[in-house]
Amino acid sequence: MGTALLGTGGAARSVEERAAMTELFAGMPQFPLVRELAEPLNLPDGEQEFRFGLAALLDGMGDPR
Repeated sequence: MGTALLGTGGAARSVEERAAMTELFAGMPQFPLVRELAEPLNLPDGEQEFRFGLAALLDGMGDPR
């Protein structure tokens, strides 16, 4: 759903919107990883954003063994 939303322009796409989202994410002390990844979480290109999100999801799953 997120990819479809990004593809239709439903996510923050303008420079100002991305800057505001980056600032919001960077100001979340309770979520250090979100703060660390504030910039990549707001990539201007939907394909880059999807690849980043998928890699983060898969990395988070780790090795099931």
